[in-house]
Amino acid sequence: MTSLNYSDNPKGSHLKFRHAALLGTTALVCLSVVEPVFADTFNVTVGSDETNGGYTINGSDTLNVNALIKTVDKNAGIEISGSENIVNINSGGGEVSVTGPNVNGILNGGSNSTITVKSGTMITVDGGAGTNQFVHGIRNTDANNTTIIGGTIDVTGFQARGVKGWQKTQKLTEVLSTGVINVSGKGAVGIYVQSGNTTKVAGSITTAGDASPKNSSHAIFNEGNTNTTTVSGNLTTQGETAYGIYNLGNSNTTTISAGTLDGSNITTSGTGAHGIYNNGQSNETTIETGGSIKTLALVQKAFLIKAVATRPTLLVALPQVAIKIRVLTMLMHLQMAFAILEVIPPTFPEL
Repeated sequence: MTSLNYSDNPKGSHLKFRHAALLGTTALVCLSVVEPVFADTFNVTVGSDETNGGYTINGSDTLNVNALIKTVDKNAGIEISGSENIVNINSGGGEVSVTGPNVNGILNGGSNSTITVKSGTMITVDGGAGTNQFVHGIRNTDANNTTIIGGTIDVTGFQARGVKGWQKTQKLTEVLSTGVINVSGKGAVGIYVQSGNTTKVAGSITTAGDASPKNSSHAIFNEGNTNTTTVSGNLTTQGETAYGIYNLGNSNTTTISAGTLDGSNITTSGTGAHGIYNNGQSNETTIETGGSIKTLALVQKAFLIKAVATRPTLLVALPQVAIKIRVLTMLMHLQMAFAILEVIPPTFPEL
């Protein structure tokens, strides 16, 4: 049997082992096969126009981006596969800039990986105007990934997504107090996930939809069930039907707590631009002491909290005390006026 020498692995990297079992017709034979697939650490220290700076990230690898990766008309600035990878966009020069239709700043096709965009860094994605293609700052297509945003993600284009967890449940998507997500274009969404996800925002998310009717540019869009969303930072949306948080599904939990930044936790402007829109059953929304929502619509078609379900149960505390809304099921439009909500005098439409 040929042995693996140091010369076969000059970087001294850790091996990844793959095992196979063969089942014969008369006996069970176990065979262990070791392939020299290496878990490496790669450092991008000079500017590059190649994806990943020219490296391959395919499982248990680490990519440290300390310089500019700038790609044009390529699938992604960074693209990884396999599980348990680590990607760091590091302070002091780390940056990703991507231009073209249907492109991604970071495309993660693997699972159990961690992506960190550190303070002072930036991911910029320009999908162009009218391309009719999705563009993403970070796109996770497999399960159980952790995405931490301490820097800035700026995405422009049709159906722009700051961070997207597609189909599979993500472990954590978090915007730190230094983190910023800016998205613009029709249907733009700051953070988009589906079912079973945890999202925390202590920084800011700003969406700017185009001038078309119902541009639906949401700061956070949970399209599924049993998601947990906590916001202590700022969510700002502009445009018709542009919601601060949109829960489209059942048993989602949303908590708005005292702000880590100046201003309201959620500010929306535009016709039908609700602060929080719960569309489903058994969704629970809690506005804790110091939490706030503000709508700036010129006509009264925007609600601080809008819930569509049946037979709602509503619990409202006194001013400066937490407000909790639990919707069990029936149509309910709710507009509240307490000091911590910064809105006009109370009006409660018929249920």
